[in-house]
Amino acid sequence: MRPLYSELPEIARQETRNFIFSGHESIPDGTYTLDEYYCDELDCDCRKVLIMVMFDAPQPVPVAVFSYGWETLEYYKRASKVPEDVIIAWQMECI
Repeated sequence: MRPLYSELPEIARQETRNFIFSGHESIPDGTYTLDEYYCDELDCDCRKVLIMVMFDAPQPVPVAVFSYGWETLEYYKRASKVPEDVIIAWQMECI
């Protein structure tokens, strides 16, 4: 996976979102950046994106990762090397 900013820096500058939290009871104060990552394998057609949430401390730290695929469950069952029961459990957790 490669970050969008490494391939398309202008688009990444326009599309990247930041969130600032202050005074939340369970989230540390600070800025959080959502970085997009896409597959860079030439023969890959996974049609997914990873969104990495980075806490912009003095040294940025990843605090969460979201995976999103825009195709149907049937597509991922056919395309994946992961057992079907894992894909179905993953989808159920995301609903």
